[in-house]
Amino acid sequence: MISVLNHLQQLSGNKYIILGIVCLVLSCSNKQYAIEQHKLKSDYEKQQNKPKETKDNQILVKKTPVDSSDHVYPIIKKNSYTIVFILPLNLDPNNLYESQQKGIARSALEYYMGSVIALQKESERSKSNFKVYVFDCRNKTGSITSEIIPELKKIQPDLIIGPFFSEQMNLLYNYCNENKINLLNPLISPDSFINLNPYFFNLRPSEKTHLGYIVKLLNSNFLQYNISILAESNQDKDRYLKTIRSLIDTNRFGEIQAYKADETNWRNPYFVKNMKDGKNVFIIFNKNNEVVINSLLTNLIGIQNKAETAIIAPYSWLYQNTIDLGFLQSLNSHFITDYYFNYNDSCNFDFISRFRNKFNNEPNIMACIGYGFTDYFCSRLQDEGIYFQRDFKATPTIDSTVLIQFVRLPGQLSFQNYHMTILHYEGSELKQLNLK
Repeated sequence: MISVLNHLQQLSGNKYIILGIVCLVLSCSNKQYAIEQHKLKSDYEKQQNKPKETKDNQILVKKTPVDSSDHVYPIIKKNSYTIVFILPLNLDPNNLYESQQKGIARSALEYYMGSVIALQKESERSKSNFKVYVFDCRNKTGSITSEIIPELKKIQPDLIIGPFFSEQMNLLYNYCNENKINLLNPLISPDSFINLNPYFFNLRPSEKTHLGYIVKLLNSNFLQYNISILAESNQDKDRYLKTIRSLIDTNRFGEIQAYKADETNWRNPYFVKNMKDGKNVFIIFNKNNEVVINSLLTNLIGIQNKAETAIIAPYSWLYQNTIDLGFLQSLNSHFITDYYFNYNDSCNFDFISRFRNKFNNEPNIMACIGYGFTDYFCSRLQDEGIYFQRDFKATPTIDSTVLIQFVRLPGQLSFQNYHMTILHYEGSELKQLNLK
């Protein structure tokens, strides 16, 4: 077996990179294929030699079809499936990248490392052959149309994973729709797309789903609370306020208000001064600026009724280096995350062990995402064929790292992962909150 990561380490100056074909496992033997073909031929000849029965005595038996007349989603299974990764790896050492781009490149590599473990596992399970190509798209939109799509036409992939950027995604989204290629995107919300591509699968829940989970949390834990919404722009705060108002029974809550909390007003915490009497819950959508976040938390800690004050915040807060987790623990804190990896779950032990042995490192959340979803969709390819949308059910499937639940919202053809997790502090421990 050829390690793709070894190729990644050896490549240096190539501007556009195609990392050859990786055959993880040999495909089904020709001998077995010949036996199956002979059996089919024998069964057919026996059927043809049967004496014709009268119409009254005929019994029609419905058999499982080996093919389909469905021209949109025919049943097509193959001995070998081609998978393409289009990731911003930024492998050209001659270019100097900003720290943000370096962080994205690191996340892309970690995602791919998790996917490698999934490909190994699935090849062992199904004894199938996966041909894997890796393209470094960097952060340049032109690389999709001028370099990568021409190569895709030659490769004719069954599954494409990536890219990470919206501008690149728009071009690839249309190409995959026109050519009936399954497309997975790990990071970009489907709200920005038309959602008329039946071959598009978004691994991150949409904003509508995100707000739906918040409303469930409000209804189950925060009735009669005043609600304050904090967002990074006036446009966002107005949209969130309008949506949440439309999804709740406003008679069952106190005052509902929205504020802009960004770098221009973080020194003036007027939202705290305007807090209403009684219980208050803050729904905070600001997830990037650590200065703003620390200011919000500092002012919330200073209030008198901490026992009756709650926050609903992005899970990414827990990764910020300068945030004092003691602040969060002293409040009634809830965190919404679409991806959550539990090291204590025995179902994850096999992945952790494989990852440690192969890379001599611990898997982080991006590696877990890459593993979970690559494993899931490779299984779909092997079990259902390249058009697995035919029998795609909106029912949960338990994966070794995440709960995967894909649905199509009304009026849409694209799929989105519908699962999210809500964590909250009990003392100093984060625990999962069940809203069902």
